Amino acid sequence: MSVRRWVAILAVFTAPAVGEAEEFCADQRVVVKRARVSFGYTEEGKWVNAGEVTEVVVTVREQRGDWVLIRSGGKRGWVRIAEVVSLADAPAYFTGMIEAQPRVGSHYLRRAAALAEQKEYAKAERDWTEALRLAPSDPAAHYGRAVSRHLNKDYAGALEDYGVVIRLSPNHAGAFAGRAWLRATCSEGKYRDGAEAVRDARRACELTAWGDPDCIDNLAAAYAENGQFDEAGRWQSKALEFPAFQGQSRENALVRVKLYKDGRPYRTDGRE
Repeated sequence: MSVRRWVAILAVFTAPAVGEAEEFCADQRVVVKRARVSFGYTEEGKWVNAGEVTEVVVTVREQRGDWVLIRSGGKRGWVRIAEVVSLADAPAYFTGMIEAQPRVGSHYLRRAAALAEQKEYAKAERDWTEALRLAPSDPAAHYGRAVSRHLNKDYAGALEDYGVVIRLSPNHAGAFAGRAWLRATCSEGKYRDGAEAVRDARRACELTAWGDPDCIDNLAAAYAENGQFDEAGRWQSKALEFPAFQGQSRENALVRVKLYKDGRPYRTDGRE
């Protein structure tokens, strides 16, 4: 909870024209600098808008000049490098933004996301709290805190925040996926619920049009927790069919294939 599918369709979906730019490497994590950043691709010489980037922290899949390829909301697209900052540089960047605009909650939210990725959970929690004080109904802040709490093994707090996100934003695929993974794989049994995990995971797959291998991977884990190991194996195999499902995500999924064949669910501490 990985260059992917893009390579197979690169002849049709291509990046915009290239130019001089900062260099990022494949699989590098970056933080999106602001909300409402659009991404997309060119097809037959025309720009196709894939929508807005919904995640705060994303992974670079490829770079072409001043554009990087990312995935968001189960879709692939290119975003300008000027819209992102490397994970390593993000805390300092957003500290500067906070000093200039101390009442903008989004700056705290984005610094918190970077700190959580760096496992600075206590610092991240303080920033999430401030972001929510400034914007208490912001689903992005609740979702960010849910992920941070999940990573920090605060499972009760994570479940609470995932639930708030879903109430505020009923079509938030990430919240359904995160809650499904927690309910399916948590090492503490009192937080697991196979039937609810299956419902959440299927909703995440529906919201991403069954095109996100990570959501399908979550569905497999949910079926395993629910004792439906044949379904778990079937959906895990479907996730592995995506050429984009590579790297550590694929290696972990191959481990789960064997577990499900042996009739065992997957367990994890935190969110990984």
